[in-house]
Amino acid sequence: MRHEDAADQFLPKMIWYAYARFADEDLEEALKLALKSKLPEFSNSVFWYAARKDLNKAVEYANQLSDPEQISRFIAIVHQVLAGKKTAKAPAGWDKLVLKANSDPATQKHFTALNKIFNGQSTNKDTPAARITQGKAAFMICAACHAPGKTQPGPSLEEIAQVYTNKNDIIQWIKKPGKKRANYPAMPAFNHMDDHSLQLIAEYLLSVKKTSPTKKLPATTVGFKKIQLFDKYITEGASIGDVNADGKPDIIAGPLWWQGPDFKKSHAYAPVKIYPIKGPGMSAYSSNFFTFPDLITKDKWTDILKVGVPGQPAQLAINPGEKPLPADNTKHQCEHSKAQDHICNESPQYVQALPGEKKQLLSFSKGHITLSIPTDDPKKPWRVLNITPPNSGIKMGEHGLGIGDINGDKLPDILEKRGWWQQPKNWDRKTHWKFHPFPFAPQQGGAQMFSYDINGDGLNDVVTALNAHSWGMAWYQQVRDGAKITFIKHTVMTDKPEGNPYGVCFSQPHAMSCADIDGDGIKDIVTGKCFYAHNGRDPGAEQPAVLYWFKTTRHKDGTTELMPYQIDNNSGVGRQISTGDLNGDGKMDIVVGNKKGVFVFIQK
Repeated sequence: MRHEDAADQFLPKMIWYAYARFADEDLEEALKLALKSKLPEFSNSVFWYAARKDLNKAVEYANQLSDPEQISRFIAIVHQVLAGKKTAKAPAGWDKLVLKANSDPATQKHFTALNKIFNGQSTNKDTPAARITQGKAAFMICAACHAPGKTQPGPSLEEIAQVYTNKNDIIQWIKKPGKKRANYPAMPAFNHMDDHSLQLIAEYLLSVKKTSPTKKLPATTVGFKKIQLFDKYITEGASIGDVNADGKPDIIAGPLWWQGPDFKKSHAYAPVKIYPIKGPGMSAYSSNFFTFPDLITKDKWTDILKVGVPGQPAQLAINPGEKPLPADNTKHQCEHSKAQDHICNESPQYVQALPGEKKQLLSFSKGHITLSIPTDDPKKPWRVLNITPPNSGIKMGEHGLGIGDINGDKLPDILEKRGWWQQPKNWDRKTHWKFHPFPFAPQQGGAQMFSYDINGDGLNDVVTALNAHSWGMAWYQQVRDGAKITFIKHTVMTDKPEGNPYGVCFSQPHAMSCADIDGDGIKDIVTGKCFYAHNGRDPGAEQPAVLYWFKTTRHKDGTTELMPYQIDNNSGVGRQISTGDLNGDGKMDIVVGNKKGVFVFIQK
């Protein structure tokens, strides 16, 4: 059974019809085969047959499935098998199984119907732990709006548990919720839910209070004022630079820029195009991912180095000076010139990696990690320096890239998901850099990567997202054994609230910035959830588009952690975040652009 046959609508059924008589002879062997099969329809057929013949055995093997969608399909099969029955005994392992399923409306419907058939039964229903497990399973119907450690359309479970202290109050709230908080929508009444399920849900919610993260986030004086500059999708990033040479920072996002210091007046430098949030193929991806403003040509006007979707060239937009294009421009653009072909990493940076040079564009291009430098005539193609040799595993569209002095020789090295590349002393611009493997983000790779002394021991550490389209964030403590350099992983976030001591968990951390947010002299991290990075196909896509700053905190006992403070829950990030002092008050401000629009966060 080949993987490419998985989508065939006839082959799986043909195999099942041929195999059915053997399944009848040895059900366990059939279930083992279903677990290994690459053909979902064949597996479904085996589980359907097993559920009819021995439901307990079918549930036992279904508990070995790891894919929530497969488990949800099995729950639908059980509902189909038991359709028409008024009561039935819950099979062994049922409580455990339903906790692994998706919480989509269809699965919730099947589960609600089955819960009535099983009448709240469980194989160990009388123990408090079992009742909490049943309550968690019954709570699936509420999971679209409430979750542990997360603010969704409704408050998190921890917030609910803080407000309600007994079962009766929780049950009354579920039956007649009303609108209690201005920043949350009104919750619908659940009068249709049976008393037994209500009791179980109440017990589960009260248990959250006892098991929620024990660490309380210390208060912070840092706060931000949110301003939305644009409410349509034009870009995946935003940056800061003095475009009109008036000495005041401006904000650039895609083809538009907003004039500081109040950012009320906007201009264009290229045609303004509004993109859909979802669509087929590449139609729902802006052609604007990154903008890097700098004084590149030989005048006083800040130009903009642009990077688009992976595979496209980097272009230099030449500042037209005193005659910017109007903000409603859809046809014209200022002078553009190609800087470098085929930029194919989703975390390029504009950095000072080489001594005595203007900044360089750090990226992947044509199978290499590259640094490109403006020539004497920056309107001509830039000089491209290959850091890595051919066939070194550099692939199109990968994530995670940055610089930092790892070995302490005052020369910035290059970070990527698989390790770091050491800059040679007195580099001749031809020799490939030495690779030091280390699995910083061994799956898809994260966002922009940074290296700074996180724990204050004098050695530069590494911080990175673990997967730009999934979950996770970590910092890696540098340790030395003589001349040998390695790292110890410190997890910041996982795919569950329990993976963070403060219960913070969000997916798609596709952009990251490093800056001293609270002014204590130590760099911090800014990141968040990339809203609909893959048009809603990534894990956690429908959860709030949050934006956080993580305070680098060095405790007196010698430990260090990145403490999460939420900035906003309805903006998130795109592919590029930028930080800088926008109003001259000495405090770091933040700008982002993504499918929700363009936002600026002014620190109070």
